[in-house]
Amino acid sequence: MGSDNEALDVLLRRLSSASELSDKDRDILAGLDFDYRSFPPRARIAEMGDTPTLCFVVLDGVTSRYQLTRDGEYQIHAIQIRGELPDLCSLHLGEMDHSIRTLSECRLAFVEHASLFDACNRSPTINAAFWRETLIDAAIYRASNLRIGKLSAVARLAHLICEMTLRFDAVGAVRDGRYTLDMTQQEIGDLLALSFVSVNRALRTLREEGLAGMERRTVEILDWDRLVERGMFDPVYLHMNA
Repeated sequence: MGSDNEALDVLLRRLSSASELSDKDRDILAGLDFDYRSFPPRARIAEMGDTPTLCFVVLDGVTSRYQLTRDGEYQIHAIQIRGELPDLCSLHLGEMDHSIRTLSECRLAFVEHASLFDACNRSPTINAAFWRETLIDAAIYRASNLRIGKLSAVARLAHLICEMTLRFDAVGAVRDGRYTLDMTQQEIGDLLALSFVSVNRALRTLREEGLAGMERRTVEILDWDRLVERGMFDPVYLHMNA
C-alpha cells in the first residue's frame, strides 16, 4: 500500500540531495503515476536479458544489482535503499545486462518509462537530475572497486558503513547515529568480497575499537571521525548537495 505523495516525497528528497529542483520541476514530477508493490526477501525484480518498460523507486528495504556465473555463483555489485532508483539505466540501455532482486522485504513504486521520458523532455533540470543519479551510481561502483581492491577487511567494512550512513541520512533514515541495514553478514561479505567469518571478525574489531557496531541489522555509529579515518573514507564520490 502507498500513496502517490509518498513515492513523490521520497523521490524528491533523493533528487534534491544532489540537484536543485524548481517548483515547476516538482509539479512535473507530481504528475507521475506510481504503482505500489510489496516483495518478500530475495524476490527477483528484473532479470538479465529483460527489456523493462518500468523503473522503480525503493520506498522501504534493500535491493541489489547482481550477476550469476554459469556455475550459479552469485555476485552482488551494488545495493540500493529508500529513495534510490536501481534500474534507471534501463531508460536508455534497453536490455538488462544484470539482474535485480530484493535482499529484504521491500516496498517499491513503479513508474512507466514513457512518463519519465515525458518529464525529462519537459524539464532539462529533471533530465539532468536523473542523469546525475546514473553518474553517482557509477561513482559508487568505482569506490566499491577501490574498496575491494586496496583496503583491508576492517577498512572495507568501515568504508561501507560510512557510505551507507550518509546514504541513509540523505533520506532521513538515521536516528541518533543508528539505522537499519537489512542485510545478512553473508550478503555484506558478498558485496565486500569477504567471507562470512571475515565480516564477523571485522565487525568485532570495529566494536572493540569503539568505532561502530551492528546488532540484529541495526548499525550504530560510535565514533564517526575515527570510523572515517579507519575506512579511509572520502564522501566526494557520493556528490551530495552538489
